[in-house]
Amino acid sequence: MHIRHQMSDAVSLLSGVVQGSGIGPVLFLTYINDLANIPESYGVHVKLFADDVKLYLQITNDAGVER
Repeated sequence: MHIRHQMSDAVSLLSGVVQGSGIGPVLFLTYINDLANIPESYGVHVKLFADDVKLYLQITNDAGVER
């Protein structure tokens, strides 16, 4: 990166995805979308937005409380 005509030092990465990479967001979405499918298979509603996750389940009777 250039800041005021100076170049930052190079650093070797041992693991992870470089910040600002093109594939990082795709890998994250693939991982997070698969995780959302698990609770939905049990009737739990999942809402994802950016880094926020909301889970909810409608309870209409005593059997729903037990579930």
